[in-house]
Amino acid sequence: MVKQQLDSALRGSVTDLSDKLDALEARYPLDPALAYSYACSALHEINSLARELELAGHSRAEIVMMFARIRRTMASSPLGFHMQNWPSGYHGDFGAVEYIASGVNRAQADTFAFSLEQAMLHSGIVQQHRYKLHCQSEAYLRAFGEHAFRPRILSVGCGGCRDLLPLLCVLRHFEGELVLNDIDAAALVFASERLRPATQHFRTVCANITSVVRLLRQEGRFDLIVAGGLFDYIPDRLLRHVLKGMYRDLLAPGGAMLFTNIDEGNPFRPLMTYAVDWELIERSREAIRALCEESSIPAECVEFEREESQLTWIVRLRK
Repeated sequence: MVKQQLDSALRGSVTDLSDKLDALEARYPLDPALAYSYACSALHEINSLARELELAGHSRAEIVMMFARIRRTMASSPLGFHMQNWPSGYHGDFGAVEYIASGVNRAQADTFAFSLEQAMLHSGIVQQHRYKLHCQSEAYLRAFGEHAFRPRILSVGCGGCRDLLPLLCVLRHFEGELVLNDIDAAALVFASERLRPATQHFRTVCANITSVVRLLRQEGRFDLIVAGGLFDYIPDRLLRHVLKGMYRDLLAPGGAMLFTNIDEGNPFRPLMTYAVDWELIERSREAIRALCEESSIPAECVEFEREESQLTWIVRLRK
């Protein structure tokens, strides 16, 4: 009986929140500061309600069905729509990274969708992407300095190379080799168009993560390998194989590798799972360290740092 009462109360809360969001959409224009506050509050309410439903034993399919009206409101934001539909066919596509990194609100002004999108663009889970990109940019700069602008660099899952955008002026002096890898041919075209005005010292390899290790292992070693947030989407069994191959076969002695991973206990996970469709593989520091050990990477060669939002691990490997 108690469980039934709790379930009824939670379903009522879903209806109440759905009604509130519908009313906010209908009431525009509102005072901008008030509208933004309502939007931030809505994201937190969605997140907490989704978690309560999980704890009550509801399946993913059940929660998504109950959230139908909430998901419709989220999709009124172009960013929310993108993260529900993933037009490139995979989660975390380069279009989303470009969207997030730009920080530009593309929703129609004077609508609740605009306030909702602004709240999403200001959220910690979005901010951590920008912080990660900054760390990746710093890794490139460090390699340029250490190798007199002639390093051999591999960017795996490079997307549109947003992490190189702040370095275009510096890249004019680059005389090494930059190998850009992604599974998405459109991302590589976008990246090439972005970099070509600054440097011709790059080439693209369109292949999945396992194939790129096999294809490049005969071509010489890299002074820097950057994997960004790619490992958020790679299961443990495959990641062990990838880490071992990259560290053993692709990274030069004295070289560095940087990758990131969302930490265990991501507080935005319920919102990401049920209001949109963005699922990440969370890993604790201990889990990442164990994967590195199982990939024959010495513990003393692994360094951890959190980016500024404290949601994601920045992992640096030295050889």
